[in-house]
Amino acid sequence: MKPDIRRALREGLNRFSALSYQKGLSISLGLLLLAGAVDHLTGTDSSPLLLYLFPIALASWFLRPGDGGRAAALSGGAFFVINLIGRRYDMSVLAHGWDALSAFAVFWLAALILGKLRAHIDGQAAVARADILTGIANRRGFQESMEAEILRSRRWNAPLTLAIMDIDHFKTLNDTMGRPKGDQVLKQTATLLRDNLRATDALARMGGDEFAFILVGSAPPVVKKVVEKIHYGLRGMAMSHEWPVSFSIGVVTYLSPPASTDDMVTSAFELMREVKQERGSPARYKVVEAEKAPAREPVAGGTTIS
Repeated sequence: MKPDIRRALREGLNRFSALSYQKGLSISLGLLLLAGAVDHLTGTDSSPLLLYLFPIALASWFLRPGDGGRAAALSGGAFFVINLIGRRYDMSVLAHGWDALSAFAVFWLAALILGKLRAHIDGQAAVARADILTGIANRRGFQESMEAEILRSRRWNAPLTLAIMDIDHFKTLNDTMGRPKGDQVLKQTATLLRDNLRATDALARMGGDEFAFILVGSAPPVVKKVVEKIHYGLRGMAMSHEWPVSFSIGVVTYLSPPASTDDMVTSAFELMREVKQERGSPARYKVVEAEKAPAREPVAGGTTIS
């Protein structure tokens, strides 16, 4: 396959996967109807079984689990009805039924294989994006979440917040109390963060003793309350277990989405470093104002241009 054709096919599949479930389902059903129409119009000359495999493949790969099997059943039914109406090869109804059953077996097998393959790939991808110790996302998974949240923030024109948190004196705890105790600290920290964030908020362990989370659509006063609640819980957790650690948090809120994820990470990380160095407030906040539209200059006739 030529590079241009492969690129066009890849872009088309990416666009299909980005569609809503309803649109994807409508396209799959439309292709199934098209396959049935072609099957009917070709008459006794041929039986285009391969055309039925396109909607089955799309439903199996991109839609919900089980949709591929349903597409296979619909395709098998359409194949039987169309062949029965056309009475291809002057076969009996029983022969047509056997023919349709054979076609359905092929359709169902294709849907089963593609569905299992997609589930396996998704499972491997989820493992690659997860932190094994804590069960939350790792740096790679969080990077993907940040990019998605920036796009969502742009779409809804909503504020976007990134918080980066570091566990202070974690190395000392590991050296004095042992690595198993350090692992316990990391696990319970991840659990507390997850319990105090919404299901729609992204959370990750960025590596070592560093965590990060994203809040979408929350105004700066709300963000501050959430972070203060989290820090209060973390401090109480450390005190109750007599862990010699504290927590430094840098929080940056963009009232309009940043140009890239690098801007967010750099700002939040610098704020977190300032907290660690100054040892004052456990968290430092920064609000990046929305960019103002450029002023428009008047032109002749009282109109303006951008």
